[in-house]
Amino acid sequence: MRYFFPITLLACASVLAPGVYAEEDPNRQELLEMKNTVMNLVDALVEEGIIDPAKADALKERARAQAAVDARKELLEERKANENVVRVPYVPEFVREQIKEEVREGVREDVLADVARTAQEEKWGTPDALPEWVNKFSWYGDFRVRFDYNRFDDNNPRFVQEDAANRVTASSGAIPNYQAINQLRSLNTQEAFYNFSDDRERLRGRLRVGFDIAASENVTVGARMVTGQSPVSRNIDLGEDWDTQNLTLDTAYVSYDVADDFMDGLFKDFTLWGGKFENPFVKTELTWDNDVNLTGLAAVYANDFYYGDEDIDSARRSNGWQATFGVFPLSLGETPVPGDDDSNDKWMIGAQLAMDRRLSDNTMLMLSGAYYAYNNIRGELAAGPDDFSTFWTAPGFVQKGNSMMFLTETANDEPIVFGLATDYEMLNLVGALNFTHFAPYEVDLTAAYVNNLGYEANDLRNNADRIFYSASYDYDRRNQGYELSVYGGHPQVEGFMTWRVGGRYVYLEADATLDAYANSNFQLGGTNYKGWQIDAMLGLTQSSFLRVRYFSTKEITEVPMGVDVLLLDFQTDF
Repeated sequence: MRYFFPITLLACASVLAPGVYAEEDPNRQELLEMKNTVMNLVDALVEEGIIDPAKADALKERARAQAAVDARKELLEERKANENVVRVPYVPEFVREQIKEEVREGVREDVLADVARTAQEEKWGTPDALPEWVNKFSWYGDFRVRFDYNRFDDNNPRFVQEDAANRVTASSGAIPNYQAINQLRSLNTQEAFYNFSDDRERLRGRLRVGFDIAASENVTVGARMVTGQSPVSRNIDLGEDWDTQNLTLDTAYVSYDVADDFMDGLFKDFTLWGGKFENPFVKTELTWDNDVNLTGLAAVYANDFYYGDEDIDSARRSNGWQATFGVFPLSLGETPVPGDDDSNDKWMIGAQLAMDRRLSDNTMLMLSGAYYAYNNIRGELAAGPDDFSTFWTAPGFVQKGNSMMFLTETANDEPIVFGLATDYEMLNLVGALNFTHFAPYEVDLTAAYVNNLGYEANDLRNNADRIFYSASYDYDRRNQGYELSVYGGHPQVEGFMTWRVGGRYVYLEADATLDAYANSNFQLGGTNYKGWQIDAMLGLTQSSFLRVRYFSTKEITEVPMGVDVLLLDFQTDF
């Protein structure tokens, strides 16, 4: 026991090492001083010969071992005592803000996920929450307001009215309004001739509202109501004494997509149309105004094929072709002519083959060829002054440009009715290149050509005495037309500051196509003009845009006719 006290002191002293703890804790400072004293005491006993040096070293070693055991025991007890102690370290302000933001985002995602799960379980706003018939409807539409300015050349024929008889005659040189003449059946009215000498400003509007009904998986029924009644325009003039406006039926159709599994998918891209529907042909406004919808039956078959490296995304390497065929009645149920067994029904038959071909990753080529043949639309001369049996051959709608002839013996006979002086069988070719090298912008180049294969110059020469202004006719320059256009910008003007600009040049002879369905803006509608258009669109929102278009045209033959048209549009879709 004589060595117990020195060993205990040595053990306690050995727990402390000279360092930071001795500086921070006064009690440990005293133990450190005790350690040094005991160590010095042991060394002194060795020097006096009281303790053998070997035993002194053994005492020190045992003290170190005992100190290690005591230190470990003390550490374990301290950790156990501190288990329930919460330490809050200092967190900088910017770290706290970051933590709050991360927590907020995490909470938001969890909340949204819970809401979406609950909405799905409880069917918030889902089709199952509404009657089944409501869920089959999908609505769409747009509204446009337009400022329309028409400026006429000074060389245009004046709109002349003879004071004595209060009538306008062909001698004035004014351009005949054949639509009005056939409706009024007279030349002796102001409406019988266009006023293309006095500039005009108009504020116009257009509303279109439609819906599609998913009658079944493969059958869709659709309809659309619009303002306006013209086949080539849905515009109405605003300011008509604030009168009310009517909506008319613009489309009413049924379409059937042949089932994908029919004949092992052979007809998976085969669609049948019936009723009044949008023009199914690949086209430009050289031959068809964008507002023209066709009535009848049509079939559209499309297919895809591929080219190039299989590693290229399929959407970028797909090519395809499309075949379209349709029969479209213009007029049915006419009263049969006595002694004439032929049908008086008027039809158009259309057929087209179109192909898309990817020339490279950033270049796409489209080619199409179409043939349109009209039946029973050429005018037939009446047998005499009192014979009205051929008046059914007069067109139901015309604009201006086509060669028209009297269906009566002379211009003095009344009623006066005009009919088309030639047949119309058009070959229409369209080619387009699409460049996406400048993504997200695209550049489109388009060329179109039309030739009326049914035109016979000699037929017009033989009936020259029945045609207005026939003396100025160039009979060999009346049946062809072409168009060249270039456009660039965003593919779709949808969103703020999206844009698209471009222009086109058009040359369209008088009988190249039916003037009734040609562009209604160039030359204010019809055929027999050459001129250009510039076009700029700017997106304001995802569904609204501004558009500026300017048209400048001159006549090709006959009466001088020059007109510039400025259109300023604001349109919003819904």
